[in-house]
Amino acid sequence: MVGIAWVVNLMKNKFFYVVLFFTIIFLFSLLYLFNPFEEEEINITSFSISGKSFTLPSPIHSFLYLSENGFEWKNLGGNGADVVFSFPSQIALQLGLRASDGVVFLFTKELDSAWSAREDVLRYSEKLGIDNKVKLSIAKLDTAFLKGSDKEDLLDAIINIEVSMENSLRKKGRDDLSVLIEIGSWIGGLKMVTNGMNLNFREEHTEVLRQSHISELSVEIIKEIIKRTEDENEKKFLNKFLEYLMKVDLIINSYENNRITKESIQNLSLLANEIKLFLDTPHDLKKP
Repeated sequence: MVGIAWVVNLMKNKFFYVVLFFTIIFLFSLLYLFNPFEEEEINITSFSISGKSFTLPSPIHSFLYLSENGFEWKNLGGNGADVVFSFPSQIALQLGLRASDGVVFLFTKELDSAWSAREDVLRYSEKLGIDNKVKLSIAKLDTAFLKGSDKEDLLDAIINIEVSMENSLRKKGRDDLSVLIEIGSWIGGLKMVTNGMNLNFREEHTEVLRQSHISELSVEIIKEIIKRTEDENEKKFLNKFLEYLMKVDLIINSYENNRITKESIQNLSLLANEIKLFLDTPHDLKKP
């Protein structure tokens, strides 16, 4: 009887500790969920402009798809513009362009060009008032690269830079600049991808061009940004950029449900290069 009582008592004690354990876990979970000092996890591609929400897929997804399918990125990155930009919108677009260059240069090990893009990203970030967390994120990417980390670790470090920029601008109420960085990256990627396809065409790579939702959304976003832009010269710049985006959207929509040939990519490639030249050209800008 004493033995049975001891076993029952032990089971009760075990049950008590199990219940206590899960109760503590539950309470800590609640504390984490409702802690007002804990930053909410942010969808890095979701933006709010003038009360409207927009979600853009990160260009990283297309980069990964093409890289895994043998796309040759070497020698496709561009050079920075040797001018001082005054429009916040153009600075943000340039930041996106140079960020896309930097990612490609890093993976193709074009290190001098990667360093130049890195310095441009830091310079434009400072001009937009992005806080110093982005410098820490870039330093982590430097460390990961120097350690010879694998592609997944490098991509994590790159995404952390993206998150740092967007969180900083979101805190300032400048989601418009955040989304312009994304659009700039997309334009930079579009230029490199279409130029690469002209050099070495493989039909499976053309799937990344079937993204009319991105081109359509980019057009809508720029329209909203134009509405809230007060500087008339900057508004003219954005209206011209909108005209270019509408041309891109027209071409990309023509690809839907149609076979994409090398010949059909040439016009888009020419347009993407023209947009890059437009974004690199002074519009009420000063030379350094």
